[in-house]
Amino acid sequence: MKILVLHGSPKGEDSVTMQYSKFLMKKFPEHQWAVENIGSMINAIEKDAARFDAVIDSVRGADFIIWSFPVYFLLVPYQVKRFVELVFERNSIDAFKGKYAAAIMTSIHYQDHIAKNYIYAVSEDMGMNYCASFTPEMNDLMKDNIRKGLLTFATNIFSDCELKNPVSRAFNTPKENSFVYNSTGAQNAVNDSSARVRIIYDSTGNSSVKEAALYIASRYNNAVAGDLAEVNIKGGCLGCLRCGLKSECVYDGTDDYRAFHQKMIMDADIVFFVGEIRDRYFSSKFKLFFDRSFYRNHMPSLSGKQTGWVVLGELSSIPNIRQFIEAYSEVSQANIAGIVSSESNDQQAFSNDIDLLSERAAFFYKEKFIAPDTFLGNGGRRIFRDEIWSFMRVIFSADYKFYKKNKKFDFPTRKLVNRTVIPLLAWLMRIPALRNGMNKNLKKGMIAGLSKIVNEA
Repeated sequence: MKILVLHGSPKGEDSVTMQYSKFLMKKFPEHQWAVENIGSMINAIEKDAARFDAVIDSVRGADFIIWSFPVYFLLVPYQVKRFVELVFERNSIDAFKGKYAAAIMTSIHYQDHIAKNYIYAVSEDMGMNYCASFTPEMNDLMKDNIRKGLLTFATNIFSDCELKNPVSRAFNTPKENSFVYNSTGAQNAVNDSSARVRIIYDSTGNSSVKEAALYIASRYNNAVAGDLAEVNIKGGCLGCLRCGLKSECVYDGTDDYRAFHQKMIMDADIVFFVGEIRDRYFSSKFKLFFDRSFYRNHMPSLSGKQTGWVVLGELSSIPNIRQFIEAYSEVSQANIAGIVSSESNDQQAFSNDIDLLSERAAFFYKEKFIAPDTFLGNGGRRIFRDEIWSFMRVIFSADYKFYKKNKKFDFPTRKLVNRTVIPLLAWLMRIPALRNGMNKNLKKGMIAGLSKIVNEA
């Protein structure tokens, strides 16, 4: 069987994720293996038609495709996202149709399910038979049980291909966006000139995105719109981790990204993101923008800010995008003022939705409202906290200093009452008489403090 690894790490052969594929190559020598480094070679693949065609020819000649990549900013790296776009833009989907496929993706398990769902669904959109995903923590290959699991995983997916086992589709096919928006003109400006409003959009290939962005700008007295298509961003995150020490990026001084990010995110009170759905996400330029923000490592850039999201396309058919929006905003400690889409295909309804979103964002800003977290935000920050406190502090010393200074290391075990009183009470509850007494008064006891607040309201 001919197996092709489409490797998406910008580090190429020296990436952590690639070691998992190399392990399989040694363990399954009976198969013919090939690797295309779509991550480290994305610039050549995009600019050189012959290089792109060579990758597509490799796909055509393979029986099985393994997507291999680290999780970057809740998804595949920008380089993989751009490759997927190129496949659709250049009508090369037929090379993937009917192939069996799987993915190996490494991470610290922060929102890796979003990346998993994306590559799964995109593979199905290409007509592939997607078998399974293997999602280890970065260094899990050093563990005996994970190596055993990887071999079992590979044996299973290779067997599916050899036996031509049927594979059930997991995701619905989304409708193509055909909505063309022409703004109906500025309404009365939202009366809050103190809010610094920023609108980030990508006009590439869709004039409606720019129309929506400028319409939002018309709703405020102090708004600045920035088009990603016009920003000089030299390249995607390289995973070099140079930023870990002092938040310095290898691209600093060579492009305009940091200045753009400072102006449009760091200096803002309200941030709107306006984009079109492209292969189950926003454009690759948006992915480039998000990935490059990692120069701040795991320090939140949207803390205390309001965010609004305007999506051109059928958002309800791709819940993974909404999951990304919610997770990104919550972990960044921002408030989501609202998410609107154009799927009604109604000009006036879309304008009305934007009006309401603009008004809510201004109101929430004025009230300094930040909604309580769900698991996405709370759980995500706990992962960052634990990892930065432990082994990641060796590389991400800037993160460690920030977390320590801002009291982010809020481990429950560091509180004296949790280390003394709580264990004692838990031990006392083993005594039947005390346990029975507590059970009788449990309901009233649980709401005692809350009832006092309600009564005094």
